[in-house]
Amino acid sequence: MPITNYWLDAEHTIIKVDYEGRWTWDEFFVSADNGRDLAKSVDHRIDYILDMRNGIIPRSGSTLTNSRTVMARRASNTGLFVILTTPFVKTMLNVFKNFDRENGAIMFAAATPEEAQALIDKSRQKEKASV
Repeated sequence: MPITNYWLDAEHTIIKVDYEGRWTWDEFFVSADNGRDLAKSVDHRIDYILDMRNGIIPRSGSTLTNSRTVMARRASNTGLFVILTTPFVKTMLNVFKNFDRENGAIMFAAATPEEAQALIDKSRQKEKASV
């Protein structure tokens, strides 16, 4: 399958999603279901890093509608979604963030895995400080 989900860390706090080559919206929804099942298997905050740099977004179907559908079904313990992305996907993410401010508030773009991790770390530190 061109989309794979797996735990990035031994503590099971980050789910990495790798997109490779051409994938379909059906595969996108299956992957989202798999990621949600992983997130629900633990009782603490889960963040996602979605590596879309090597994936090809389907030409048919609405990226915004399909992304919104998946976000509405996310696990309740979900923190951030950080997308490692191409310029096109980053543009789509910015449109999505304006279109859906609630879900957009937890979605970010990053250029590197290190930048993604830093965004997650900053969010977790901010969350701890507010408790």
